Amino acid sequence: MNLTQQLRETFIQEHPLEAARYVEELPAQSAGEMLHTMDPQHIAAFLEYCLPGPTAEILKQYLPATSAVILSQLSTRSARAVLRQYDSSTQAS
Repeated sequence: MNLTQQLRETFIQEHPLEAARYVEELPAQSAGEMLHTMDPQHIAAFLEYCLPGPTAEILKQYLPATSAVILSQLSTRSARAVLRQYDSSTQAS
């Protein structure tokens, strides 16, 4: 992990709310790429601070299996709110 990635992860862990507001303003692809180097459990912990709409768009940037792992680590309330952002066929799978 390079210095930029370490700084990013530390900022996200130390200031998750501020980081969430910043990430929500990014295009989903950029946000997904930025979080891609983090462990799924750390991504899930961070996404708890993000709004459901941007979270769903970020998760769409990952492979379905990776998105499912991250989604399964969200709180029930957050996971439900994120799943509501998907169409019914995606929700069922």
